[in-house]
Amino acid sequence: IGPQGTSDGTSPTVADGTDARGDATTQVALDEEYVWLAQERAYTSGGNPTHYFVSPFHMRQVSKFTGEATKFVDAETNKVVNSVKILEGAFGMLDVICCRHQRARDSFMLDMSLWAIATLRPITWEALAKTGDADNGHLITEFTLIARNEKGSSGVFDLTTS
Repeated sequence: IGPQGTSDGTSPTVADGTDARGDATTQVALDEEYVWLAQERAYTSGGNPTHYFVSPFHMRQVSKFTGEATKFVDAETNKVVNSVKILEGAFGMLDVICCRHQRARDSFMLDMSLWAIATLRPITWEALAKTGDADNGHLITEFTLIARNEKGSSGVFDLTTS
């Protein structure tokens, strides 16, 4: 979701998942309206998103949303608190989670009940060559991510990162 609820980034065109979303040529600042629009789109597609993953920079932006943020000073500790951990919109509550491992220009809104992990090959231990008194080995396994309803989750993409 970008300016006016659209993005000039390209959406995947193949249903089998062999292509990916492309980036927009321009980036936009994270806006509260984009978050609510993304939540609405996921909701109308059968999802009930409960988690909103944002970069550290965008965590600071979410804390500035006027509809949710309350800045106060704890008199006992002389600590100023200005953060948002939960956003509550028309379509439910979102836990805001700061994630340093995701791409900074994107944010993701997920309905965790629509995602699962499947085991393709169970965990096995395989012995490797013995070195002295040490018994060496490695674990082998394969997992995959299952999207039960990809449109039931959403995101806000092509965001500014500074």
